[in-house]
Amino acid sequence: MNIPMVNHQNQYEEIRNEISAHIQNCLDTFQKFRLEKNIQSMNYNRSPLYHQEVFVPCTHKDFSLLNTEQLCKEVLSLPIHKEFNKKSMGQIMETIKSFFTL
Repeated sequence: MNIPMVNHQNQYEEIRNEISAHIQNCLDTFQKFRLEKNIQSMNYNRSPLYHQEVFVPCTHKDFSLLNTEQLCKEVLSLPIHKEFNKKSMGQIMETIKSFFTL
């Protein structure tokens, strides 16, 4: 995994926010696994924007983007904080990889 860096007058600063993961067909199982391993995650897009209350008046009632709706069910974000060092990030990534090799 490469961590993006920003160059501020030849002093590099790491940029970390989150990694979004597309987990098809096993998101519920993965969620249980990562909870057991104490790995945080968040689903920021539980429903498409056009289903959210503020946007409903702007869209036709029959409007639908099927791929978007499916991705909302399959994508979650794993946090990457500045407080994490490379060792702890590596442990998280190895734990996640182990789920997919079970």
